[in-house]
Amino acid sequence: MPDEDLAVHVAETADERAWHVLFERSYSYLHRYALSLGQGLDGSDDLVQETLMKAWNHRDRYDPAYPYRGWLRTILRRLATTEHRRGQAFQHAVETARGRGLDAEWHGAPPLDASERMARIEQRERVLPVLQMLSEEDQGILMAWAEGATGRDLAEVMEILPSTARGRLMRAKDRLVALYATVYEDFRG
Repeated sequence: MPDEDLAVHVAETADERAWHVLFERSYSYLHRYALSLGQGLDGSDDLVQETLMKAWNHRDRYDPAYPYRGWLRTILRRLATTEHRRGQAFQHAVETARGRGLDAEWHGAPPLDASERMARIEQRERVLPVLQMLSEEDQGILMAWAEGATGRDLAEVMEILPSTARGRLMRAKDRLVALYATVYEDFRG
């Protein structure tokens, strides 16, 4: 059975065995595609897993008028672009904070010792009050972004264009950094 017919069957029935067949047929193809986009080996595995999870969760959105692999490539490319932009936005926020004299060595790894844990607690206790000084819209955008929302997700919720949502997110981040620098001048160089 062609991928397109199998995808329609999966969309209509949520047949997990049929989905497993599609998964197996698509995995190595998507992995090669992710590598061609410049993803490393580890990054490509994660991206393929996320792509296939999104395809399963949104299987009812597949249009059989288009090739199934093309649909998967589109999902993967959009996820890769979102991840790239998220990394750029994070780097921009760090560079902006550094430009204002703030120590901006923020990483996602858990603290290794008690002093580092205390430093993170202090950051959290300082960042949240500053966040609450922002407008409700800025708070909502920043909290949604911190929980992993993409510009497209924000656009759907706010009923605006994705580019407008990304612009609002970037300005909200800039306002947070500027306000933090104003409130906590002791962190500036």
